[in-house]
Amino acid sequence: AAKHHIPVTARGAATGITGSCLGQGLIIDTSTYLNNILEINIDEEYAICQPGVVQDRLNEALAPFGYRLGPETSTGNRATLGGMLANNSAGSHSLVYGCMVDHVKEVELVLAGGEILSFGAISNEEWKNKRRESGTAGTIYREIHRILNDYSSAIEKQFPKIPRHVSGYNLDKLLAAQYSTPAGLNLSQLITGSEGTLGIATKIKVGISKKLHFTGACVLHLEDMINGMKFIDTMLSYKPIALEMIDDKIISSAKLSPAVKSKLEWLSGNPQAVFVAEFEGASPEIVETKLNDFANAMRALKFSYAQIILNDPQKVAAVWEVRKAGLGLLLSKRSYSRAIAFIEDLSIAPEKLGDFLHEFCSYIKSIGKEAGIYGHIGSGCMHIRPYIDLRKNEELSLMKKILNNVSDMVLTYGGAMSGEHGDGLVRSWLNEKMFGQDIYHAFKGLKSAFDPHNLMNPGKIVDGQPLTENLRLS
Repeated sequence: AAKHHIPVTARGAATGITGSCLGQGLIIDTSTYLNNILEINIDEEYAICQPGVVQDRLNEALAPFGYRLGPETSTGNRATLGGMLANNSAGSHSLVYGCMVDHVKEVELVLAGGEILSFGAISNEEWKNKRRESGTAGTIYREIHRILNDYSSAIEKQFPKIPRHVSGYNLDKLLAAQYSTPAGLNLSQLITGSEGTLGIATKIKVGISKKLHFTGACVLHLEDMINGMKFIDTMLSYKPIALEMIDDKIISSAKLSPAVKSKLEWLSGNPQAVFVAEFEGASPEIVETKLNDFANAMRALKFSYAQIILNDPQKVAAVWEVRKAGLGLLLSKRSYSRAIAFIEDLSIAPEKLGDFLHEFCSYIKSIGKEAGIYGHIGSGCMHIRPYIDLRKNEELSLMKKILNNVSDMVLTYGGAMSGEHGDGLVRSWLNEKMFGQDIYHAFKGLKSAFDPHNLMNPGKIVDGQPLTENLRLS
């Protein structure tokens, strides 16, 4: 491919919704042949996998040992580790487990020129020696060193200070590591979240986590979703392992779904939204105490009209099944005006989420639109899908207008356009606006060091076209 200048795109399960696995040239489906679990080391708590390994398959292999992969996707029965690495996936339990970048230890990467390099933790002395090497490896390390030095103040200033953001490249992670840990840098943190633009991972070494003990959930029913957002900090003070939200549009669709309506036994009345707080403990009694303390405190605050405690595993699982079905339920609406993904992954600091959503809901109403809203309110990552009729040119133009206006809002609140899904073809064209010209140049310099001919996923992360152009090309 390098010889003939043919672009290459890696693909996992193709469950991504930003166009990250789309491209001209060759598309390599890693799930077909690169799908082996190579090693599981329980003593040192890691697994080495090829990128096509499916999330649930790895968890099945780890379960007998009492372990699991920390990050999780709602498409876990098909999502691959390579895709999770590319997107820097997180999931509902990121309050406990964080994102993929917190678990990836080492990555073997095939570069655009065909070279194979491994990136992992290196000491400060190794960091100096790597920069003296000749060839591609030396070029990459020297360029990273230059970028961290030349753009350190811009990185400190421009990167959002929020629990989850996966837009662009993780330069903020590297900068923090350079100055805060004796072990120095781990460049696999840079590969994580890069969406296949730096190379194709062929081996991924991930840390594994102990499974949760006993869990239970409290489902808060709200008449006013925005008002409830004011209490996110208070809810988080009770240390839930997950804090999620489902809106009335998903609930209404769930009532009509033959596959899901039987999972709604916990539902009380007709809420505008429900918040789901999950707790964990070493025994059922500990979990029950946490649930009662939380429910009593929330009842006293009077922002929810019902606090339903669930400590039966099957009933808790039913809530999560509805939450995981959220996307499918929104898409089940029988209309040409569909719940479209293009601002579906906004990430805002949890304490600012209520104010942001108040402004967003006012805006979306002012342009005559509705949106399905659900997501990870505990970490501030919201999945918002406006209803758009893709048959109409004016609706395509409106999508770009919404993206521009909402990105202005996100900047005002110090947020990011993506908290776990990535930029892809949908949002990469906004990166210069979101990060500023200096960081954008840093991104371009970094990509060129790994891929001087721009063969890996050209058009994403840098120099992307607006969404409406991509739709027409498709």
